[in-house]
Amino acid sequence: MQVIQQKNNLFKKIFRVVQGFEFVAGDIPWVGKIYHHFFYKKLVEKEIKMAGVQPGMGVAQVGCGPFPYSAIMLARQGCKVQAIDNDPRAIAQARKVVSRLGLEDKIELQHQDGTEFDYTGLERVFVSLHVQGRERILDKAVGDMGVEGRIVFRNPRGWLRLFYPSYVSNQLSCQVFCRCREKLGKESLCVSRCKQKSLAEARSGEVLLIKKVPVHPLLPALGFRPGKKVCLQGRQCFNGPLLALVDDRKVALGVELANLIEVQGGE
Repeated sequence: MQVIQQKNNLFKKIFRVVQGFEFVAGDIPWVGKIYHHFFYKKLVEKEIKMAGVQPGMGVAQVGCGPFPYSAIMLARQGCKVQAIDNDPRAIAQARKVVSRLGLEDKIELQHQDGTEFDYTGLERVFVSLHVQGRERILDKAVGDMGVEGRIVFRNPRGWLRLFYPSYVSNQLSCQVFCRCREKLGKESLCVSRCKQKSLAEARSGEVLLIKKVPVHPLLPALGFRPGKKVCLQGRQCFNGPLLALVDDRKVALGVELANLIEVQGGE
């Protein structure tokens, strides 16, 4: 518990330093240009390309900070951007920056927590590395958006893992489209909601994650529970039972029941 507390304290200190730089960048235009060019320009360009962003798309940036770099670049790509942050001081500073750049009609700034924001109808969502509670935000965005929506978030790698949590797609209800490694111990991932399918639609040898199981007295005893991994071993001819491997145990299951078990591919 003490180690976790120390890690959280260190995260807060690093966040304050980064946020301080961004406040200075927002106040002094030439500092903002230099900071943006060296730390974010290429990174955000890669993320925009990776996510397949197109002009006219509805996009959100979560954790925009006092100098909303991603929101600015997305707006200049012709997107309709909603930039949110749970710090009112950051939003106030971001408004000054957006106004100075003449982008008020393209970027809507909101003081709101990313875990409570409604992502319904958005086509792309960008989540900053410094945002706390990223796992809940990602789950909320995945749940609100349609299957065509994509979410870009930054993961720490290497030494940055000491300070920031890292997430993989099987911790979330999503699949990875692509990823790219960045300098300074970061990587960007583009993910989307997994398309659900039934166990009966699985291919032989495919390892899947059970998402939903119908109410049936035998299924829990056989190992069919949400969160468990299942592998389809084969199927009998003439619409006969399926043979699945769950908890290292081979189980025969009727096709009708297998059709009611929802699964998704795991990373």
